[in-house]
Amino acid sequence: MKPSFMPPDTLENSPRPTILGYPRGSGAAYLDEMRHMGVEGVALFGDSEINGQRVLGKGHTGVVVLVRVRGATAALKMRRTDSPRPDMGGEAVLLAAANRAGVGPRLLGHTHNLLLMEYIDGTPLREWLAARPPARSAKGTIRRILEQCYRLDRIGLDHGELTDMSRHALVGARTVIIDFESASLSRRPANVTSAAQCLYLGGLSAHTRGLYPAPGPDAAIDALRAYKSRPGPGSFGGLLDVLGV
Repeated sequence: MKPSFMPPDTLENSPRPTILGYPRGSGAAYLDEMRHMGVEGVALFGDSEINGQRVLGKGHTGVVVLVRVRGATAALKMRRTDSPRPDMGGEAVLLAAANRAGVGPRLLGHTHNLLLMEYIDGTPLREWLAARPPARSAKGTIRRILEQCYRLDRIGLDHGELTDMSRHALVGARTVIIDFESASLSRRPANVTSAAQCLYLGGLSAHTRGLYPAPGPDAAIDALRAYKSRPGPGSFGGLLDVLGV
């Protein structure tokens, strides 16, 4: 279904509970910040739902909606009023760091309550793998994910939620790791090991193993241990070889 955009003010005037200031609170501050960012339209569009209204995503700290800004489509993350985060500045810093490593949706701007970023039109990784793509395509996608994880490891940015890759990677025109709200520059990064464990030993392993010959658990664990003990291009390349990607 093609998204239909409406002026942001329409949301505040809706007879239904608004997604602005969700789950409680006035939407006035959010509208002011949207105007400041140049948001021209909002589309009730996506696979998640709030108060009967469709959105791109809903998490512990924010709600993501599809917007139009200066004629271009983007994704807007709105801080939940019950979020433990005081503002969106911290996530903006983390996403900007990921961007410098060539990872994540491109950061377009932020305010106190809003984070504006590139809209990634893609399928969640679990759904994409469940559709049984050709082995060559699956290998290429998994390799690109692990290469992005390696770049994050190299800059010391830990995503924090890659033990479940099903919701945190989108596959479309390009493959993108998303959602850096739980990321950290102070923890020891474990992106490669977390993602690989999910793909080959954990929740997504049944999908992966059904697409092409994958290493046995012992071989995968040994390669992961070698990378964890001495992360670098040599051990990472060895891990990719063992995983067959």
